[in-house]
Amino acid sequence: MQAIYVTDGSASHPRSRRFPPPALRALREDEARAGLRALGIAREPVFLRVADGTAARLDARERDAVAGALAAALGACGCALVFGPWPGEPHPDHAASAALLADALARCAQPPVLWSYAVWLDEFGAPAERPGAHVPFVDVALDARELARKRAAILAHRSQTTGLIDDDPGGFRIAEDLLERWLAPRERFWLVDGPRKWAQA
Repeated sequence: MQAIYVTDGSASHPRSRRFPPPALRALREDEARAGLRALGIAREPVFLRVADGTAARLDARERDAVAGALAAALGACGCALVFGPWPGEPHPDHAASAALLADALARCAQPPVLWSYAVWLDEFGAPAERPGAHVPFVDVALDARELARKRAAILAHRSQTTGLIDDDPGGFRIAEDLLERWLAPRERFWLVDGPRKWAQA
């Protein structure tokens, strides 16, 4: 299994002096590795390092380079399945990453089967952004061991779930009630038939 991160997470605490963007990026990447290890994934992730908050504003050259790097990473891992964000995600970086993934898959000679997931859709998504009733989905139930791994993986992101970065009170932190909802023993994925349908969703 290969994890690929498009953006670098370096803008979550813009007023922190202890964690300016380069330090925050390094911290977020270490947290990503720790989270993957909690899930039993030892393979080094691919970090494309698009600056946090800018994925939706890439120019044509930058977009082409990122989509090409993403396609190369997908080709290198030889995957048959890909999981990426739902294109209607209300977070602009997530929606842009979905579009970049569509572009990358369009470059693959044999595109893998694509499933999508939501992160902020239930919290902030508008009805028009949600998957329609025609989109097939599957709910995956997690047993106690899988749920414990999921919890450990999420909590490994300490900069986002704790007061680790305490010199920027306005920095991003996942609210406790949202965290508990994310720790539900179920994961939902929507099936996307291929790059063309993904791009038009």
